[in-house]
Amino acid sequence: QLQAATSHPVPADYLVVGRPFDGSTRVDAELGKTIFGTLFVLERGQSIKVVMSYRASSVAAWTADGGRYTLTVQKQSGVRARPVTVTLLWPDGYALVRASLPVAQAEAQSASFALDLTTDQALSVTWARE
Repeated sequence: QLQAATSHPVPADYLVVGRPFDGSTRVDAELGKTIFGTLFVLERGQSIKVVMSYRASSVAAWTADGGRYTLTVQKQSGVRARPVTVTLLWPDGYALVRASLPVAQAEAQSASFALDLTTDQALSVTWARE
């Protein structure tokens, strides 16, 4: 579920419908994947920061011996590469034993991965019981 997202409201005079957009982020399912979408205006020469925090509950496959999780982050066509940070948290009693991408930062029960979204990225991790 979406935990938080930056909001960039759009005034009515920018939109054909003549109503302002509140800057909310939409979460949908499409072809078996969760997708996020929002709308914002970016004037030439300007920049804004868009942050979305999503909590994926119980999507790791856990057994008595360990767990496995796979996440695919897809680059939107026509958009420049974007930095994406993925942070995974796991329960006590498990240790990260394999990751398909380099770990950028690690703690006892979490690891963060820095993705440069020049193309679609797949992250697979495996945990083992300690």
